[in-house]
Amino acid sequence: MIRDISKDTLIYGLSDALPRLIQFMLLPLYTRIFTPSEYGILEILILFSNLLLIIFDLGLVFAQNFYFYQIGDQTKVVSTIFLLRILWGFFLLLILSILSPILNTVIFGGNIENFLLFILFLNVLYSTIMNQIIEIFRLNFKPLSFFYLWIFFTLFSVSLILIFIIAFRMGLLGFLLGYLVGAIFGSSISVWKNRKYIKLHFDKDLAKEFLRFSIPLLPGNLGIFLVTVIDRFLLAKLSNFSEVGIYSVGLKFSMLIYIFADVFTKSSNPYILSKIKTEEGLALLRDLSEIYTFIVGGMSVIITILTPFIIKVLLPEEYFISYKVVGILCLSMSFWGFSNFPSLGLFKEQKTKFYSFSIVLGLMVNVLMNYILVKKFGAVGASVAVLSGNVCFVIMLSIISEKISRIKLKYGRIIPSFLISCILVMVFHIFWSRF
Repeated sequence: MIRDISKDTLIYGLSDALPRLIQFMLLPLYTRIFTPSEYGILEILILFSNLLLIIFDLGLVFAQNFYFYQIGDQTKVVSTIFLLRILWGFFLLLILSILSPILNTVIFGGNIENFLLFILFLNVLYSTIMNQIIEIFRLNFKPLSFFYLWIFFTLFSVSLILIFIIAFRMGLLGFLLGYLVGAIFGSSISVWKNRKYIKLHFDKDLAKEFLRFSIPLLPGNLGIFLVTVIDRFLLAKLSNFSEVGIYSVGLKFSMLIYIFADVFTKSSNPYILSKIKTEEGLALLRDLSEIYTFIVGGMSVIITILTPFIIKVLLPEEYFISYKVVGILCLSMSFWGFSNFPSLGLFKEQKTKFYSFSIVLGLMVNVLMNYILVKKFGAVGASVAVLSGNVCFVIMLSIISEKISRIKLKYGRIIPSFLISCILVMVFHIFWSRF
């Protein structure tokens, strides 16, 4: 089984890494087509769409992933969630369309056409449909099917974007329209390939149970979103944009840990959840949590050692100081990824509200530490604040999970592993600070 998980990790890793690489390679092109003001608006549009994705999804993907294995009739699970998503999605689409002038003024200062927001809302709706249905490939242990469809969606969307913004000079509209058409095609193909799971059947009792499971996840998911963006907002407010730039460069390097953690959990969770209520499933959960800790600890140390060399060779001199935040952010990402394992214990007992409680606690610590540290230490202070918030989040989550689910993770080995990686990162951080 470990061998299967390793193979799936590689495939899902490519699914996640290739789109990121393509977008990175297109950055010089985008910055030549869009003015700085337009590109800033584009970034805010993307950030806003990520927020809406959480609200449109309503945690229903988590519900599908859990109940897919727990209820015998998988078609009933997928169909009920699919129809629930359609009803909720079109309701939100109507409300947001009415509120678009207000949202435009509040978020964008009225600098874009309201029609762009409507395109964005449609994009989010179709993206949530695709995200739900494409997940069925993962739940059926078909990583290659997932990979091919996801890469097709990425390449098709990017091709349309380039045609719209280069050939037709459609600017921001072309960017959003390219992703919208891609999402429509991607969701349509996903639905067709998994059509045996989708029927016009809506089970009200199941829908209520799914919502009881998923809605308590919404504050936590919103908290996750805030955790990923609030550091840069607070850094800009409490320090200056130069520090934001330094921090963002360091964050790019630490994203290697995030990508690995995301891929590792997405590829291993179906195996765990399929047997979560058996001793075999719990044993697998314990083993994988230990393996994960060992790998991300080693990655954090290696990235901390190599980053100063890489930054010095590839980036201008004024960015060299960004190495100071890399190791700290790697550790932060490591703790963040580890939270998956105790959270599965809460999912097992259907006590998802405690996950959201832990997220909110971590977010509060994050914000408090930012206000304490950023004014004096800038980007380094922001990175320490994020790490503090994630550590508090994981500690609280682990304590609650063990009390409720008693999954008995191997903390006697996990904690020393984290401590060793933290110490080594700090040692190399101090070493590089002397040069």
